[in-house]
Amino acid sequence: MTGVGAMILSLLCDISFSISLLCCLTKRTHHEQCLNILLFIFHHHCQVAVTYQSLDLLQEHGVAANDIQKLNDAGFHTIESVAHATIRKLSEVRGLSEAKVVKLKDIVRTLVPMDFKTAADALEDRKSLVTLTTGSTELDKLLEGGIETGSLTEVFGEFRTGKTQLCHTLCVTCQMPISEGGAEGKVCLS
Repeated sequence: MTGVGAMILSLLCDISFSISLLCCLTKRTHHEQCLNILLFIFHHHCQVAVTYQSLDLLQEHGVAANDIQKLNDAGFHTIESVAHATIRKLSEVRGLSEAKVVKLKDIVRTLVPMDFKTAADALEDRKSLVTLTTGSTELDKLLEGGIETGSLTEVFGEFRTGKTQLCHTLCVTCQMPISEGGAEGKVCLS
């Protein structure tokens, strides 16, 4: 097998493995670990990465280690999870007073950007998205053009229904020109 053939075979195995992991997300108890493995799936141009910040970083900002442990025990494992939680929900954590929760939310706001985006900005961002053809015109119609980049796409179903075949096809179509339903090789599948 030539070097290019081996590289393509390796890519096909990687995408099949990643989609298998993705299909297991709903069955796994450690979703965060799976998501960290699948950081870059179908992202185009802007190379958006999903990253999570550990709660240990809060110690550098004056939060006591025992308060961090209380958050961990209550199911808050990342700074982002604390940022998206309401003050009421955080106040339910045993051992955290409302004053501590308000201070914690102020610290977390500096670490996690949670700005609003206008509809015009969101529309501008959507213009850079590409839709990958699945290789089937009927499936593309159902998906309103194909698989959209910039998002996580879960593929699931019974065995022998074509999940792996779809992934192999996407490995090829993402290399095709945009005019033919591809992404000109500017898509990272992992």
